[in-house]
This record gives sequence, structure tokens and C-alpha cells, in this order.
Amino acid sequence: MMNQGRLATVIITLMVSMTVGAVVLLTLEGTPLKPMAFSLSSETRLNTSPSALVTDTKIQPNRWHSIEVSYETTEQLMPWNGQLCPRLAHQYHFVIDNGYCSADGQIYASSGWMEQHPAFDPGQQTAIDGIVRICLLAGANQPETTPQQAKQLEALIYTLQQHCGRNFPVHWNKL
Repeated sequence: MMNQGRLATVIITLMVSMTVGAVVLLTLEGTPLKPMAFSLSSETRLNTSPSALVTDTKIQPNRWHSIEVSYETTEQLMPWNGQLCPRLAHQYHFVIDNGYCSADGQIYASSGWMEQHPAFDPGQQTAIDGIVRICLLAGANQPETTPQQAKQLEALIYTLQQHCGRNFPVHWNKL
């Protein structure tokens, strides 16, 4: 008989907690949870460049005025569960893999792009406003761009220009 009282208490508590949980989920419905800025979980893998422009924040046409393409050698990067190192999320809006961390030509969009924040310049310790920064990963023994990276870079730049309605000057920083 005493177990029935305990069973009733457990069932009632379970029903109340499930109801509260359902109410919380219904309240949050339609509102995506925002990732923390520059966290590894906020990096997004992208297969095609048009999907790279999908952001939580609307892209303002006059927000960006040029594109900078840089190289990073893979010897400085350690893959972490298929993600790139957090340093890249601070310094670049997009990273195009050379096959070191994932598929050759794989595009990653950082949380900086998703939230339309400027990238960070470690040399000057400042944010670089108005410049879309793209990183091409390069091997220590093979610093050239792979054909797949070149194809994805071209498609990404074209898509950026089409989406913003203007031709951006592209600046290259070689290794």
C-alpha cells in the first residue's frame, strides 16, 4: 500500500515535468538557439557556395567592400572531431579545405560570417571591417591551391558578388 502512494507521486511528478518541458519547447519553437561566438560548434560545413551565404543576420549590400584571400598551412592546424581549429573562426569568414581536415574543397563558414561580424587581424589586434576574409588551407609540402579549392573559391566569390549586387576587388595574400 505504501508503494502505491510513492508510485502516484512519481507519476504525477513525471507528468508535471513533461508538461513544463513541453511548454518550454513550445515557447522556443521557431526561435533557433544562437551559437556562442567563435565556438567550434558554430562552424558550419558547406558543400556548395550558395549555401555558404545563409546567415542568421541579413547581409547588408554595402556592408562588404572587398574580399581578401589568404593561405594557412595545415602544419599549424590540428583537426578536432572533423572541425577546424578555433583560431580560423576568429580570423576568417570562410575556410576552404584542401583535404586535410575533411573533403577537398569543403567550405566552412565561421560564426563571424553567420552573424555578419568583421574578422579579426591577429597582427594588428583589431577587427577588419568591410572585408570578407577567405582562407585556403595549404599543405606544408604543397602550398598550391588544389583544383577543387580553386573551383569552390571561384564559385564562392561569384555567389558573394551576385548576392551583394556588386563586383568586389579581390586581394591575395600569398604564403
